[in-house]
Amino acid sequence: MRNRILLLLGLLVASSCGGNNESSIPVLRFEGRKGNIAKIKESTYDAVEKFGDVYPDDLWQVRVAEFDSEGFPVSSVLYDSDGMWITKETDTFENGRCVKSKVCVKYPEQEIESSLTENTKEYEVWSIVKNGETRKQYSYYEGLRIIAKDEEGKVQFERIFDAVGHGIDMKIYTDGEIRHRESWEYNAEGLLVKTTVYRDDGIDPDIYTYSYSDFDSHGNWTTQICYDEDGDPYNIVKAEITYR
Repeated sequence: MRNRILLLLGLLVASSCGGNNESSIPVLRFEGRKGNIAKIKESTYDAVEKFGDVYPDDLWQVRVAEFDSEGFPVSSVLYDSDGMWITKETDTFENGRCVKSKVCVKYPEQEIESSLTENTKEYEVWSIVKNGETRKQYSYYEGLRIIAKDEEGKVQFERIFDAVGHGIDMKIYTDGEIRHRESWEYNAEGLLVKTTVYRDDGIDPDIYTYSYSDFDSHGNWTTQICYDEDGDPYNIVKAEITYR
């Protein structure tokens, strides 16, 4: 359960808005997806190994994401195994850049609305309304690094991207200390092949690796298997893709 919570946290922080200065590149390209995709439904199952093969077991969660004609995400809903929504996000894009986002979290109940109010080559200013309280967030660009700070100048999170636009490192801060960190590695096709989730003390991180199978006619994977650091199957993701 600990790992599942951390992975969900990463999903929320790495949302489409308020981050990447290369946001004119569609997110589907980051994920190595091909074709004019309208919707992706990803069902995550616990993995079980039988007779040398890996099979899906109990359903863990389902994510349904919809994309515009250029490949930018306009909505994403995460459901639990009972079909109850956990998080909802809607994004608005103008000229390939996200300018507005709304995220709803069911437990604990939160509603976060973010709006881009100022945009330069060096930084962005976001107005963020969380549960009725408004604050500003400043996102500064240093090459392929983004550092987000609050109104008092305290670092909130830091993200690093590669030259293609993949997120390769993320740090979340609380009172100047790193509270959470994740890093990612990709293959030549842009598919995620490794995730490292660091503990608070930075020692003995959780490492996950990924393999892919069952590609559709567009060349997109429809089965992803995640393995833990011991090489044991951890979960399986089954993707159902709808094209325009």
